[in-house]
Amino acid sequence: MEIEEFEEYLLDEGRALGAQERELFFREPRCSICGISDRLLRKRRRFGHITPHPDHRDQHDEQKYQSLGLTHCHLNQRLRESIRLRSVLLKLRKSSPWADVKNLGINPNGSIVWFPSRIMESWKGLKDRTWEEEYLEEVRQAFRMIPPTKALPDPSHALLRAVSEELSVPLSILWGLEVLHADDLSWTKRDTLRIHILKVSESELRMNNVFEEILHRLPEVRHLEFKFSEFYVSTHQHAATGNAPTAGAKEPTSTAPRKVLPSRICKSHKILNQVASYYDDFVKAKGQDFIKPDIAAAFDASSDVKPWKATIKTLTKWKVPAIFTSLTHEQSVKDAKDLRKTGTKLKKELSPRINPWGSMQLRTDSNSIGIDGFFTANGWIAGGSY
Repeated sequence: MEIEEFEEYLLDEGRALGAQERELFFREPRCSICGISDRLLRKRRRFGHITPHPDHRDQHDEQKYQSLGLTHCHLNQRLRESIRLRSVLLKLRKSSPWADVKNLGINPNGSIVWFPSRIMESWKGLKDRTWEEEYLEEVRQAFRMIPPTKALPDPSHALLRAVSEELSVPLSILWGLEVLHADDLSWTKRDTLRIHILKVSESELRMNNVFEEILHRLPEVRHLEFKFSEFYVSTHQHAATGNAPTAGAKEPTSTAPRKVLPSRICKSHKILNQVASYYDDFVKAKGQDFIKPDIAAAFDASSDVKPWKATIKTLTKWKVPAIFTSLTHEQSVKDAKDLRKTGTKLKKELSPRINPWGSMQLRTDSNSIGIDGFFTANGWIAGGSY
C-alpha cells in the first residue's frame, strides 16, 4: 500500500495520518538512489520471488555529483572513509600527548581545524589551482603519525577533505579577491586587509586561527581587520549550515573590536575582530567614516531571510566587492536571482558555478534521496559583484 492510499483510507475513517505512522513509511529501509522500498518492490513486481533492483546500473552508474564529478558509489565510499578517519582521529586524540593533539587541531568530535605552519615568500595565485596541488603534500607531512591501515590505506586524501571544511572559508576569500580585483594586485601588499563577513554563523566566528592562513599566503600584509555582521545567537542552528535564524534565535548582537593572537610564526602580525549587528545599520552609523572593505563575503547564507535585502542594497550603494557562496547548485541559482532583483550586477566569472575552493568534506541531507542528498560547505558560487 502506498502512503497516499493509506492516507485516503484514514481520511475516510475520519482522521489524518499521525506523525508516528508517517515515520513507519519514511524510515523503512529503502534504496538510497531512488527511494523505493522492499515493500513497494514486492507490490509492483508480480513474481513469486524478488529479483535484484532493476535497471539501476544503466540508469545511475554514470550520474555524477556536479561539484565533485563523482558517482553515487564513489560518494558513498568517501563518506565511509570520513567515518573511518574520524574514528582514527578520536583514538589518536585519546592516546597522544596533548601538545600533538593541539598542533593537529583534533576536536573532541573528531573534526580537524588545521592550517600549514609556514609563511609563503610571496603571494601565489589560486586561480586554476586545486586543493591537491596546494595542500596534499603539506597535509601528508603534518599528519605523518597517522599510519595507513587496511580500512584506510591512504589517509592523506581523507585528511585533506577533512581540513578543507574549515580552510574553505579563507581560501574562498582569497580566490574571490583574486577574481574580483583581476590584474590589480595592490590588495596583496596592503598593510591592513579589511574583510567583512555577512550573516556570520557561530562556526565562522570560531575560525580565528584558520583565518591566519590568509596572512601566511600574503606575507606583505601585516594586519587583518574583520567585521562580522548579522550574527544570530541561537540554540537551534540551521540543520545544514548554522546560518539561518531559527526558533529561539535572538536579535544580532554587537561587540567591541578585539585582538586575536596569531601563532608563533606570525607573532608580528595582528588580527582584529569585531561583531556588528545588521550590516546596513553598521554602515549608516559610520556614515562618511565608513571604510570600504577589500571584500565582503557571505558563506552559504540563504537569500530568504528578510534583512538580507537591505544588506545587499548597502553593498551595491557603496560598490563593495563581494562574493556569495551556496550549498547546492539549485540554491546558488535562486540566490543569484535574488541578488539580481536587488539591482546587483554579478561578475560574469562569478555567476552560479562550482567553487574551486569549496569544502571537499561531504555532508548529507536526510530529506533528499540519492545523489541529490549530498552537498559540501561553500560548494557553489552564487555570485560576485564589484
